[in-house]
Amino acid sequence: MATDLLVWGGSGHAKMLRPIFEGDRRQVVAVVDRDKAISPPFPGAVRLHDEDEVRRWVERRGGTALEFVVAIGGHKGPDRLRLAAFLASLGARPFTAIHPAAYVATTAEIGPGSHVLPMAAVCEEVVLGSQTIVNTKDRKSTRLNSSHVSESRMPSSA
Repeated sequence: MATDLLVWGGSGHAKMLRPIFEGDRRQVVAVVDRDKAISPPFPGAVRLHDEDEVRRWVERRGGTALEFVVAIGGHKGPDRLRLAAFLASLGARPFTAIHPAAYVATTAEIGPGSHVLPMAAVCEEVVLGSQTIVNTKDRKSTRLNSSHVSESRMPSSA
């Protein structure tokens, strides 16, 4: 049986995560996006637009198990953390999304709600905090928290 999943963000980053949800047997039951013009990539999911709508929707579910993912990419770590805290306060659990085409070392620690996208590498002893997004390779950092890591942001070699 699939696990119910709420996705906050209904555009580009959500589309990148879709294959992970499908592979991990997650059923997207709701999509939250403030932009009412966006057509989210999850047919059949309930459309919600703000915290009040989400709160009412979760209350109507009556305690049914729910996971969430904050699918807001870019350098919006504080927003991801705030939304994750809000969703957790409603009883939802963060879903950690690791694409099957990503590499995660056995000594790496992946924080709750983090996303490791296709072809990304999280190498030995790296520690990712909650809600961190890794898009390509993390070569230098050993501790990240709610960051958006990509090759273009990595410092050049000394």
